[in-house]
Amino acid sequence: MKKMKLVLCVLLAAVSFSAFAQETDNRDSKGKIIRGPYATNGFGDNWNIGVQGGLNLFFDTKDGYKFSNATPSLDINVGKWLSPEWGVRAGYQGIIASQNADKAVGENKTGYVQEFGFAYFHADFLANTTNLILGYKEKRFWNISPYFHTGYLRLYDIKDDANEDKVHKTNPYDNEWAAGFGVLNNFRLHDRVSFTVDLRQMLFSARFHNYDKGGKVFALSAMAGLSFNLGKHNRWVRTSDAAFALLETQKILKETNAALAAANQKITDLKNAPKEKEIVEVIKEVKVKEEGETKYVPLVLGVPPITLYYELGSTELNVTERHHLKFYVENILNLDPNRVFHLTGSADAGTGTKAINERLSRGRVENVIKILTEEYGISKDRLIIQGTKITDEAPDPRLDRSVLIVH
Repeated sequence: MKKMKLVLCVLLAAVSFSAFAQETDNRDSKGKIIRGPYATNGFGDNWNIGVQGGLNLFFDTKDGYKFSNATPSLDINVGKWLSPEWGVRAGYQGIIASQNADKAVGENKTGYVQEFGFAYFHADFLANTTNLILGYKEKRFWNISPYFHTGYLRLYDIKDDANEDKVHKTNPYDNEWAAGFGVLNNFRLHDRVSFTVDLRQMLFSARFHNYDKGGKVFALSAMAGLSFNLGKHNRWVRTSDAAFALLETQKILKETNAALAAANQKITDLKNAPKEKEIVEVIKEVKVKEEGETKYVPLVLGVPPITLYYELGSTELNVTERHHLKFYVENILNLDPNRVFHLTGSADAGTGTKAINERLSRGRVENVIKILTEEYGISKDRLIIQGTKITDEAPDPRLDRSVLIVH
């Protein structure tokens, strides 16, 4: 038995070392672990629901109680991560339990068994120590989260061999507050599914035995099951990154607005030019890459291309980018009904698989074309898909999730 415990400890240490030693992709150029703080997530983000099953062991510190026989346990819970390091969870644990007594109780008795049903409605407060120590990593396989729990414990259908009628006497302390600690292990199977191993210790009063002086009862649980992620999950933005992205977006918007103002002024000047003078369109050639070749497309001077940005994993423009597109249509596309526009969709190379990014970059272009044709009546013949790409050219990956329109 001792050798088996030693082997298990060695294996656990080896797996832990292997899992943690490979955390090289969560460090900066100087080898320093990248940590938060992180921007607060939305109310509907990072929820999960879990179902676990396993075994209970109950034992008492008073009157000779020892470990009972193992009994089945069920746990159903709902949780939310408030940040990559801290989370909360609420759930139900229960079914049946038993306790064995060693000492003689009553005349001619050498011991007895007490059986009872239990229902524990618990609230848990979790700390993801893996993220706390190693920094947040979206696709980490193993996360370890110790937690404190407390809640309402209901004991019922108690069968007590210590009484002659083998029925437990009514006791107001059959309802107790319980508390304890646990360790939750999450093993990532999929973006939305994790295998869980939950080890829990619970402590509550032994007054349900009808003991005047009470005592303490310990319950140990070992359970395994599945946890399912709901809504947006595992998408955390560091506040420093968010601030940088906001500044960059504001800078781009400022430059775009200035360019659009200059374009509008040029259009006004052309309209007000003397009629006897021929208006000549002045163009310059802009390089556009397509399938390894370099082509040239005309671009009216003073009218810059427009870039529309997408959220992570999305092929739908948000309300802000839709407003930018509306402005572009009204001030650029509608002014020249004969001009052809070229669209290029992109996804950032640092997030997701190649297949997912290819689907995203293509879907984003098709999303813009659908808006332009269905909502603004732009002819599809004027919209050419220049190409799609997966890139990491921008200083921030959020700037690579976009659709570029040039003409």
